[in-house]
Amino acid sequence: MFHYIIGFSDTILPVLALIVFFLLWRKIGGKEKLLFYFLWINFIIFGSTNVLAAHKINNLFLYHIYALVELWLMGYYIVAHLLYKKSLWFKICLGYSILWVLDIILLEPLNTFPSFSGGLSNLILMVISMVYLLRLAKSDEILYFQKVPAFWIVSAFLISCSFLILGYVMYNFYVVNRLPELGNQITTILYISTILKFTLIIFGLLCYRRPRTQLFLL
Repeated sequence: MFHYIIGFSDTILPVLALIVFFLLWRKIGGKEKLLFYFLWINFIIFGSTNVLAAHKINNLFLYHIYALVELWLMGYYIVAHLLYKKSLWFKICLGYSILWVLDIILLEPLNTFPSFSGGLSNLILMVISMVYLLRLAKSDEILYFQKVPAFWIVSAFLISCSFLILGYVMYNFYVVNRLPELGNQITTILYISTILKFTLIIFGLLCYRRPRTQLFLL
């Protein structure tokens, strides 16, 4: 049972986050409302990957799609909503989208794992997450950071993307050197990344249970 839950964590945890979202719908701020679509997309895409895998149908094209969608959505949340740089968000996503298409055409077609485009997407999200957290550290909100929803949500992507980048590096090493024993290690990294990401997102949503109380230095 435990292994079943872990194996389907990419589908189960978005559902748990959606339940929390619905329970707190009226309290959740406008910026975090974008997560509603992100969670549904995760449930649909990874639910589909699990169904296709169960029927032994190639599902790797969905990972290509997810890399693009995640960057567009969460890049907008961090860069446009939190850092207030909408023009920068558009430039990042446009540049990435061009590389995403070229990767499919020249390097990794839709029936292969998107190690380049997926790794690049996670690298970009990790960097912009770091930029936001550094800005947060210099603001007054740092005094009550544990009550700031964006702190937990952005931290979710900083940590999970770090794990995923390691996974993509290991995957490329595995492919080049044909070492099947590394397969389980890569899967473990993916599970850890997924669990950490959605657990921290849930923490962020739960910040809306109570009104934020600001602290002031005397």
